[in-house]
Amino acid sequence: MLVAKEWRAMNEEDKIPYFKLAEEDKERYEKEKKEYLKYNQESSSSSSSSSSLSSSSDWSSSSSSSSSKKKKKKNKKKKKKKNLDKKKKENKKKKKKKKDLTVPKRQTSAYIFFHIKRRKELKEKNPSIGFGYSTMLVAKEWRAMNEEDKIPYFKLAEEDKERYEKEKKEYLKYNQESSSSSSSSSILSSSSDSSSSSSSYSSKKKRRRKKRKKKKKRKKKRKKKENLDKKRKGNEKKKKKKNYLDIPKEKKSAYYCFYTKRYKELKKKDPSLIFCEITSLILQEWMEMDEEQKNLWVEESDRYKKRREREMEEYKKKN
Repeated sequence: MLVAKEWRAMNEEDKIPYFKLAEEDKERYEKEKKEYLKYNQESSSSSSSSSSLSSSSDWSSSSSSSSSKKKKKKNKKKKKKKNLDKKKKENKKKKKKKKDLTVPKRQTSAYIFFHIKRRKELKEKNPSIGFGYSTMLVAKEWRAMNEEDKIPYFKLAEEDKERYEKEKKEYLKYNQESSSSSSSSSILSSSSDSSSSSSSYSSKKKRRRKKRKKKKKRKKKRKKKENLDKKRKGNEKKKKKKNYLDIPKEKKSAYYCFYTKRYKELKKKDPSLIFCEITSLILQEWMEMDEEQKNLWVEESDRYKKRREREMEEYKKKN
């Protein structure tokens, strides 16, 4: 690949000595070809007379040679199987490449510095707070902050960016030195690897072809079964389709009744609230409620339950 790139980049003047060598080699080939043809014509005329006499003896020897060829083919197949088994065992032993731990860490943004600092403060005040709820509060505070309050966090982000660029340059220099030493050995070993890879590639092609043939046979069998089933069902009468839009709604739980009412109230007060924020607030209110207050919502859920039972009975009578 490297030699091909160099050849493309060369000028026509630099290529002239190589074209001259090619022309000289072409003249050498034509001379040898003429001598070879003359020698074959002379030998063919002398051998034609002796061929008739030797035909009877050749017939007996051909039968023995055919049996020896069959044995050779069997031995070749056995050798191929052994080589494939060895390669499979070697591939299993090869482990996955380990991650490079010397790679420098990426730069962090100003928001992440603020998030780390503010989350520790919230965790100290309330250790039972969850990760999702804490991140939601931190994001809300970050949006409400002025640009002047964000300046110290942007400075920290710039310092971390400079640190990342320095470490990146050192890492690239070290890798370039190591790669230059290993590139010469890899070019030499590539020629030997190509011969082994070609044999493994041909074996993979054969396996894929077998799998494709099996899949085609399975598809044909399935189509035959489906066509038979369609013919049997075609004689039967088609049933009427149910209208699922007329089915009554399912019963509501006590929490769901409280949630639907409270959601609309909070959305009217502050329409900028997100779905996650509203649900977290409603859940906190539900957990703090007494049993007497919850019983009111339980009674409302019972009403929905009774109404659904009536509607379901009417629906079953119709259908």
